Order: sequence, then structure tokens, then C-alpha cells
Amino acid sequence: MDFRAIHQEYKLPTFNRRYIPPEQIEEQIASFGLKGLEIGQSVEERPIRVFRFGAGPTKVILWSQMHGNESTGTRVFLDIFNFFINDRERQKELISNLSLYFIPMLNPDGAEVYSRANAKGVDLNRDFVNPKSPEMKAFVDYVNKIKPDWAFNMHDQRNIFNVSGDYHPATISLLAPSVDEERSMTPEREDAMKLCGAMYDELQKDFSNNISRFTDEFYPLASGDNMQKQGVRTVTVESGGYPNDPMREAGRLSTFASLLRALQVLDSGELEEWDAGIYQKIPLPEKNLCDVLIWNEEMTYCYAFVEDRYMDNGQLKVEFELIEQGELKDIRGYREFKAIEPIDFKNGVHLNMDDISDVSDLLIDRGVNAAEKTIKSN
Repeated sequence: MDFRAIHQEYKLPTFNRRYIPPEQIEEQIASFGLKGLEIGQSVEERPIRVFRFGAGPTKVILWSQMHGNESTGTRVFLDIFNFFINDRERQKELISNLSLYFIPMLNPDGAEVYSRANAKGVDLNRDFVNPKSPEMKAFVDYVNKIKPDWAFNMHDQRNIFNVSGDYHPATISLLAPSVDEERSMTPEREDAMKLCGAMYDELQKDFSNNISRFTDEFYPLASGDNMQKQGVRTVTVESGGYPNDPMREAGRLSTFASLLRALQVLDSGELEEWDAGIYQKIPLPEKNLCDVLIWNEEMTYCYAFVEDRYMDNGQLKVEFELIEQGELKDIRGYREFKAIEPIDFKNGVHLNMDDISDVSDLLIDRGVNAAEKTIKSN
């Protein structure tokens, strides 16, 4: 299947922003005619629903937005729903041997205010073992009830990550989570690595320079690590940045294509044809990018800013926080500016694009195209 073409056909154009309030999700799903199963409620009593597709013997659970400000996976799920509902023939071809259980928004309270944590300040991805939050209690109970064979844990990563060895942004990162601090190999983790290898192969078509293998240190309280440890073959997908793409449409496409390819591999039974060694060859990420880089003419002193998105009176605001300054010879920016007069920024300062425009007489904007060239060519 041509997953890129499928995505172009079924991508929902209304979901073109990173902030997605829960009501918009509810409205879209209702328009599909889907009701789903309510498995619990959030702290603020918003429903947490599961939507099932397929009736095959292999059970796959997929969840998104356990961090409320990480929405790319949610948009991908809705695109997949649109595809499955409107193309039953290819849906059957793709998942005839699978039962898929989608949770589009595990943390609706966090999504409402664009926050990583839930309404009580709990990071749901550190609440899997003996869960205290209602969201994770519902999730863990449901996982124990259906006993899935496979799991996909959808996240977003920061724009700071590049693929090691160059300055290509890590638009998508794949992970077969560890089961212990020694990063031991189990049959389940090896299978997850094989599947990541198949996903990596699919991504070569459009994103060959923008794929990384997320670092696999063991997090003893995290969901993916513990599910892998319990014998559920688990893959974590981290969607990331791309030049001139603040809404992460490239991450949306790459996640859609790789996820459907993974389901195709599981459905067809071809997993054993893949080698776990491919996974080990995927380059690791580095942290050599920032959102805005301001440098003087000689590039001997630079200021690196990273994006900070937050809600203010119901509106999503974007600012840029100064995180590092100095020579910064190894840092590149999605947008880069050259100062023609000295500028003195203090650590921790926040700027928005209006602030940057206010000092435009001191800056020469290299522009998005120049920044893209810088990121990709050096």
C-alpha cells in the first residue's frame, strides 16, 4: 500500500493545529458515527474512550496524549479512523487478523489546557505502577482486562533533537522500551525491535534523514517500559520537528505511514522476516537544535531559544525561552538571525516573535529557507 497517498486522501484538514480541545475530538468522532467504550473518566470527569476496529485474534492497544500537550498521535488516530471508515476494503486488507483498541486522548484535562500533566499535576507516564490518577487506573484496568499482544505508545518530542552525526531534525523516533536498567533482551522486546526495523524501512521513502532511535534507558514507573516488562510487545513513537513545519505535519505523515506499515506487518505475519539488528543501526538522537538562534556576525557569541507553548485565557501562546548562550558552535536553529549590533539577553528571558520584530533593526533574518539549508547541509 502507498501509505503516503492514503494519508493525502484521508487526512482531516480541520486538525491542522497542535492544540486540540477535547470537545473537538468528541465532535469529530461523533461525526464518524463512532460511540466507543467509556473505560473511565479524568479528574475533571471528562470521558476516556476506547474505539475498536477489527475482530482478529491479535490484540493491539494504541494510546495517545497521555501528555496533554503532545497531540500528533491523536491527529494520526483521527486520520486512521477516517481511512478505516471510508475505505472498508483496504481496512479489511490491512487488519483482517487484528483487533485494534485506540485511545485517542488519555489525558483530556491536560489536553484542554495544553499541559503535560493531568488536572492534579500528575505525569501519567510516571503513574503506571500502582496508579493513583483516575486516568491511569482506568487505563491499567483496561489493559489487564483485554490482555493485548502489542502496544503503541504515542508521544511528541521537542524540536531540540537532531539525528546524530548531522543536523537533520529527528522528525520521528522509534523505541523498543527496555525492561530493566541493564536493557536486557527479552523475546517481546526483540519482537518490538523487529517491528521498529520494518517501520524504519517504510520511513526511508520520505524521511530517510529524519529518523532516530530514541534513547532506551529504563524508566521504572513508565507505561511502555512496564508493559514491555509484563510481556506486551511495545513500541513507543515520538513525533518531532521538521523545518518550516511548526504544526508538525511532517511528523503527522511519518507517524501515519509507519504506524500503518507496522499494522500491516503484524496482520500479515511477516514479522519473523525482519531482523532486530536493523533497529540497532537506527541512529541515536542528539540535542543540537533550537527554535531560534541569534548570533553575531562572527558567530563567536550566540543565543539559543526554545519554543514554549502555553495556554493564556483560553488562547495558545508561543514564546521562546533563552536556554543557552556562548560560542554554541555545534548548535543550529530552525530560524536563525544575525545581529549587526551587540545584544545582551539574560538567561531565562522569554521572547515572542513580536519581540524579535521589535529588534529587527538589529537583526538580519536569514529566513526559513536559509535555516532549512543550514540544518540540512552542515
